[in-house]
Amino acid sequence: AEFTWILQDSNSPMHELLPEGDQCVLFPRRSLQEMAKLRSLPIGAPEVVMHEWLSHLTSVKFDWALNLGHDKTSGYILSQVQADRKTGLEWDGKSWKSLDNEWLKYLNNHFSSGLKSEFHYVDVLLRMADIPFTPPKAQKNKSKTILLQPFTSDSKKNWSMPNWVQLQKWITDNTDFKAVVVGAFFEETELLKSFAAEDIWLGGLGDLQTLVRTAALVVAGDTGIIHMAALAGIPTLTMSLGSSDPVKTSAFGQGHFVLSTTSECRPCGHNDT
Repeated sequence: AEFTWILQDSNSPMHELLPEGDQCVLFPRRSLQEMAKLRSLPIGAPEVVMHEWLSHLTSVKFDWALNLGHDKTSGYILSQVQADRKTGLEWDGKSWKSLDNEWLKYLNNHFSSGLKSEFHYVDVLLRMADIPFTPPKAQKNKSKTILLQPFTSDSKKNWSMPNWVQLQKWITDNTDFKAVVVGAFFEETELLKSFAAEDIWLGGLGDLQTLVRTAALVVAGDTGIIHMAALAGIPTLTMSLGSSDPVKTSAFGQGHFVLSTTSECRPCGHNDT
């Protein structure tokens, strides 16, 4: 099967994770937002760019179009795509369509509004699309490397850096495992404030995926490396803090662990974190 993935331009690095042969189309959301701020451009300029982008996408007929998002933008794109079969939230500019799917209703009610869920996000999406999938069970392996990723995309979800330093030191002093601190290139300066250069690994998503497959354990906040590890069958420990929801977005599968707070607001909204 041939797959075409639509990613927001801010998520462009994720194309490194796509299987070879898959196509990637970037939605220029960031560019459209910046254009809307410029007084030097005509007020309708973003709309023109949007229509041009859609014209290229709609020139292709797909067998199946699947919307894995739950916002009006992704819903509107789904409404414009030509496909024999459409699954997911669809927005025609005035109202939601395709809400006859019970799991789609559940997704819309519990993930768009922030209501607590009894199901993982991936589980809801799989059931919505009727896709049979059993995630690999995390298994112990012979690796002697533990990966630690201190940063997430939201500082409110980060475990404090002194705690990460203490954890890395404890692993080094009390076990025969090597604790490697993982980060993106732009995080190097901050990581060097707390860790020695020889204990830090920096790289892109593609190289990180390869590294994760060699680990005995991955410890991180609510961020992408946890899901990479889960898909590879590598055990994980998620620090679910702040606005993180351990039920909705922790590692998907068996054999993983989550540490979370006991705060009454858990998962806490932006104003409570």
